[in-house]
Amino acid sequence: MIDFSYQADVQTKPISYTVRATPEEVFTAWVTPSMVEKWWGPDGFTTRVLNLTAEVGGSFAFEMTAPDGSSCVMSGVYRRVDRPKFLNFEVHKH
Repeated sequence: MIDFSYQADVQTKPISYTVRATPEEVFTAWVTPSMVEKWWGPDGFTTRVLNLTAEVGGSFAFEMTAPDGSSCVMSGVYRRVDRPKFLNFEVHKH
């Protein structure tokens, strides 16, 4: 099971999703740019990883492009990295 958490101010929203993969395979899918580009974003969008440094204090930035050609960048910073058990990041407000 993967446990995603979202925190805005004092709210936490846990999300769980079960996949058929080892913890190492799931972790690798989250921190390998070529893999992130295959699955990240809504259906129909393409994703380009601009940077991804999966270490505490490291950052990431993904550019997501919609079918109509419009795009936006999502970026953030990694807060806790404990391979392959835990990956926590904060998304910057844009």
